[in-house]
This record gives sequence, C-alpha cells and structure tokens, in this order.
Amino acid sequence: MPEDPDLLPETLSALSRAFGPARRDPVASTITMDDVRRFLVEKITPLLDRNPARLMTILYRIDVAEPTVQQVLATAPAEAIPAALADLIIERQLQKIRIRRRYRQAEDPGEAGDL
Repeated sequence: MPEDPDLLPETLSALSRAFGPARRDPVASTITMDDVRRFLVEKITPLLDRNPARLMTILYRIDVAEPTVQQVLATAPAEAIPAALADLIIERQLQKIRIRRRYRQAEDPGEAGDL
C-alpha cells in the first residue's frame, strides 16, 4: 500500500467519523500511514472481541468488499486480523478519496477542455 501523505489527513478524518475520534489527534502535517493503521487497529481489536456485528456494519458502510473481509477472517492468524482489516480499510478509503478528487477535478470548468 503506497503512502500518499496528502491523502492521510483526509483518510484519518473519514475513519474517525466511522470509528470514533482518535485518543489524540496528530497534527495533520505529521500523520503517517502507521498513525492511521495504529488508530484502526486500536478501534478494530475491541470491536472484534466485544461487538463483531458493529465492526461488520462499519466495514459495510466504508464499502470494504465482503469476500475480502471473509477471506481475512478465515485465513489470517487471530492476532493478525485487526492489522489485516486495517489495511483493507485504508486501501478502500484511499481509493474513495482518489476517486472523489478525480471527479472534482473533472468538474472544474478550467479542466473541462482537457478531458
């Protein structure tokens, strides 16, 4: 998963809306992929243990592919599941942000002639 630093603050913000706020909000310019991943693992781990139905609802809302989630749950060692799910979530969130940005740029009247 390539790190795209300018997408990370938007990614963390969107994920905070889905999972709840981070214990401490890192400064936007210092957010790393590890920060986002750590945030998700901290949120996913208790949900897996105490409320897996809520976790599945969040994954559905974020639009992580169900077959991919099921594959992780079926094949990953138990201790690796939170990190594997975090990677899937990050990948999907970055994909959604890139798509939104691409369509925003396409709607920009200055860019319309370039399409």
